[in-house]
Amino acid sequence: MSDQMQWTNALSTRPSLEAAINDVVEQATASLTAPADLGLVFISSAFMSEYPRLLPLLAEKLSVPVLIGCSAGGIIGRKKAEETEEICLLYTSDAADE
Repeated sequence: MSDQMQWTNALSTRPSLEAAINDVVEQATASLTAPADLGLVFISSAFMSEYPRLLPLLAEKLSVPVLIGCSAGGIIGRKKAEETEEICLLYTSDAADE
């Protein structure tokens, strides 16, 4: 790890939950130089019926000690705002060395 915290974000508008999760995890892990220590996930209400599946699917793809999330009506990530029906955004960070 470096002496500074590194952040990245990944945004997907794929219509299926599995595809959206695969997409954001692939983008986020490709951008970090160390394993993530923190994950923040924001997901649109279009996936509301699939919320119970979100954490297990993320856990299969992303090993992160702390994962926090919530639903969102619109999301800003990857230098753009999205208000489409299906949105999944993942922010990840590796902690700086103490």
